[in-house]
Amino acid sequence: MEKKTMVVGVIVILAVIGVYLYMNGYIPQLNFPSMNGTTAPVNNTNPEAENSGSQISVEISNSAFNPSEITIKTGDSVIWTNMDFVVHTVTSDSGEELMSEGIVKGENYSHTFNIVGTYDYHCSIHTSMKGKIIVE
Repeated sequence: MEKKTMVVGVIVILAVIGVYLYMNGYIPQLNFPSMNGTTAPVNNTNPEAENSGSQISVEISNSAFNPSEITIKTGDSVIWTNMDFVVHTVTSDSGEELMSEGIVKGENYSHTFNIVGTYDYHCSIHTSMKGKIIVE
């Protein structure tokens, strides 16, 4: 009887640890092929607009946006690429300008900025990760 109780206890502890790791982004989402054999598209809000201005890269690595602050011109696009093994997002601090889904390692999210302003953003999974886009 004690052996069964111990096995059940270990299973419960492992399940709790697994849920914690998943909810905090330490277990990445998997991208499976769709039914027609193609993979899911990269998270681009407006891929055609990338050709109208400059494209600026922000690398997501070591649980940080690098660079964390950039200044761009209207019409420029920013592309965030996740280099971490954990899932991250690009989410506006206020409003809905930036609203990526989970970005897994090697994938990216891009957005074209057409309105002058300052756009503060963060990772909704790891809220200590912060960044700023200044559009002139």
